[in-house]
Order: sequence, then C-alpha cells, then structure tokens
Amino acid sequence: MRGIVATAGVLAALASGGVAGAQGGAILRVLDTAPMTVRGTGFRPAEHVTLTLTASGATRVRHPTAGAAGRFVAVFGGVTIGHCRGYFLRATGDRGSRAVFRFIPECPQP
Repeated sequence: MRGIVATAGVLAALASGGVAGAQGGAILRVLDTAPMTVRGTGFRPAEHVTLTLTASGATRVRHPTAGAAGRFVAVFGGVTIGHCRGYFLRATGDRGSRAVFRFIPECPQP
C-alpha cells in the first residue's frame, strides 16, 4: 500500500512539474513512512548527497553517499509521517545530481 501511495505521489508531482530528476535522472522514492526511509537512484557514483525532509513544519537533514551504482538509502530515525500528512524531500549531490519529491495527501475533511 505504501508503494502505491508513494507512486501516486510521484505521479501527482510529475503532473504538477515538481519532481524527480530534472538533472541527470536522479530520483527519490519513499520506501516507508515509519520511520521515514528514502531511496535515491540515478545519482553519480560516490556522490555525497544532502537529503532534506520537511514535514509538519520541521526540517531534518541526512547526508548519504551514493554507491558505485549511484544509489543510496537514508533513514530518518524517529520520524514517522502520519496518514494524512504531506511532506517534501530534496536531494542535492555534490557532483550536480538533484531530485525532489513532494507528497500532498488527498484526505477527506472531518
């Protein structure tokens, strides 16, 4: 289910012009929201990445390094995103790769 939600978020962001990989094909994918776990692909080998998560008015930063295949997984320990909460991820590599991921939930009003 989370994969479907994340994919829907990517498609919605692509439609609005706000996602993934304008430069170099870098892409972010949310693997889990409890704790928040993000996979990056399409980065340059050994690229140092600054990954920023903004959610519920707070910002957290991680600094993963892409492996030989240009991939990384980063975990924001202690960060859990609620069911109807939006969030924004930005990845900037030190060799020019960039990707963003925006998730805007469609939740019914109470």
